[in-house]
Amino acid sequence: MITIGLTGWSDHETIAPDQKRKLPDYAGHFPVVELDTSFYAIPSEKNVQRWLVLTPEEFQFIPKAYGPMTTHARRPEETRSLDELFALYLKVFRPMVESNKVKAFLFQFPPLFSCVREN
Repeated sequence: MITIGLTGWSDHETIAPDQKRKLPDYAGHFPVVELDTSFYAIPSEKNVQRWLVLTPEEFQFIPKAYGPMTTHARRPEETRSLDELFALYLKVFRPMVESNKVKAFLFQFPPLFSCVREN
């Protein structure tokens, strides 16, 4: 089955014009969204819980992996180990997984990530 959605819900004023209702309005048009904000920072558990409440039961997310988890350049302010990052990411998104609201996790690797056995 092919499912169509957009990257994020906040940049689409035609679909979701009301600043306070962007996600619920978006979810009224599409069944899925790529959650690209998680590429730039691991969201708070509070935000994940809020997203769950604001969307219908059948709505799904495709959370993007946090950049440093996919061998993108580490941010200077990021001091946690890769193991710590994965553990935190899984902890934060566990409620979304348990609610069956994760369609897939998206791991976007940089161009330097070649197709070799080690990777």
